[in-house]
Amino acid sequence: MKSFYPLQKGIVSILFILLFHYLWKWELTGINLILTEILLLAYAWYRNGFRKSFSNYINIAAFLFSSIGFLIHGSAWSIFINVLSCLLLFAQSFSISENLIEPFTYALLRMIPFIKEEKKGSLVRKSGNRFRWTYIAIPLFLIFAFGALYANAIPGFSDFFADFFRLFPRLDFYSLLLLFLGYIITLYAWRGTTFKITLLSEWALTEEQTRTRFTQVKGLTRRLLNEYFIHRITLVSLVALITMAVFFDIVDLSKQEWKYQTYESVQNGVHSGTTALVIAIMASIFLAAYVFRGNLQFYPKDSSLKKLTYAWLGLNGLLSITLAYRSWGYIQMFNLAYKRIAILVFILCALYGLYTVFLKIAKTKSLSFILRQNMNMVLACCALTALPNWDRIIVNYNLNHSEAYQDYDYLFTRDLEVLLDHRELPVLKTVVLGNSPNYRMAYHAYGDITVYDYLQKRMLFERDELKKVTWKSMYLSRYRLKQFLDQLEIQEEVVD
Repeated sequence: MKSFYPLQKGIVSILFILLFHYLWKWELTGINLILTEILLLAYAWYRNGFRKSFSNYINIAAFLFSSIGFLIHGSAWSIFINVLSCLLLFAQSFSISENLIEPFTYALLRMIPFIKEEKKGSLVRKSGNRFRWTYIAIPLFLIFAFGALYANAIPGFSDFFADFFRLFPRLDFYSLLLLFLGYIITLYAWRGTTFKITLLSEWALTEEQTRTRFTQVKGLTRRLLNEYFIHRITLVSLVALITMAVFFDIVDLSKQEWKYQTYESVQNGVHSGTTALVIAIMASIFLAAYVFRGNLQFYPKDSSLKKLTYAWLGLNGLLSITLAYRSWGYIQMFNLAYKRIAILVFILCALYGLYTVFLKIAKTKSLSFILRQNMNMVLACCALTALPNWDRIIVNYNLNHSEAYQDYDYLFTRDLEVLLDHRELPVLKTVVLGNSPNYRMAYHAYGDITVYDYLQKRMLFERDELKKVTWKSMYLSRYRLKQFLDQLEIQEEVVD
């Protein structure tokens, strides 16, 4: 770990705070987010070095995919995955564990403004840990956060500080907030890379070490009777759960016909199926972890347990497939939406989760194996889903799938750049803006206007907003929108 002298630390902190202020002052989220993340990651890798591990490579792939997706279309999902992968990469630079859950959890804990002392050279946390406050970040953050809210929500609130800020033309409340946030980020970065620790020492063990620890049985003959009863109880439980799963599958398969059903009934059916699938998957994972825990996974008469557990996993897999079929029928009737796409992605992750449970039983893996594999799968799916422009996919698919139900209230609240190619559709001049959840604020602002008129107002508003920002707020989709709106403005001036 490279060390810094106090003077160097202060200079680096001041430079980062000023650069953070420069990148974000009166700007929207754009290239400035990627630049901020690159600075943090470069510092973390310079301080602690880059760890060559499979999890790190997955994180880097997630960061790159989400960065590309964000710079192309700037969707909220790509921003979320980008920030998440950056946090994981930063956390893994000072964590000794390969498990993705631990560095992420520890990185979140490092945001709390106190530190935890540890024994040097040991993975075990020091008994009687003492927590001591090092700064008052949370109170100050709340003051600035609520202050910013009051400044925008309460009429005349900003006038209270007008005389003070008038003395400093380049200083305002927003600048102070950005400087403070930059300070919080630098403080978190310094503290986050101070020392390495593992929260749960078992997660740092290899599969072989974990298996060896499980096989170290003391007084096996004395405990055999208890394991016998546990074995029997588990058999009965598995039989009951399998019966319940069979019932679920039969009911699910009998309700795959969508004809003559209303939008609400189909929607409730898909949501109920998703809830049932979540419960089933979680139950199967916890059940497998309980049944094949500790010494019981080496019990000589566990062949029946394995067969019943495989049956339980298979029934849950069938439930996942029926839900996928139902979701596809739902999409055919009512077109695409974000939640409907998310259900299909979740089903893919659920099937992989069942497969990892099967491997855990068949190859006598530990619980950390399931956690590690599923975290990698979830992160890989998140990275891949962060790359496409889902607004464009949804709009193009729905408008070209005219025989299905068209929810214009939902469709034309998507990204404006995506909607420009379809703004002249004749149907938009007849569909009236409704008081739906997607349009409620616009409805109260404009009243009964057509979707076409609403798009025109969005274009004018977006054109004025884009004039206020620079290249630091740009990504490809926003740049194309700005070019189109500027060209449209020139054409209007020529006509006038």
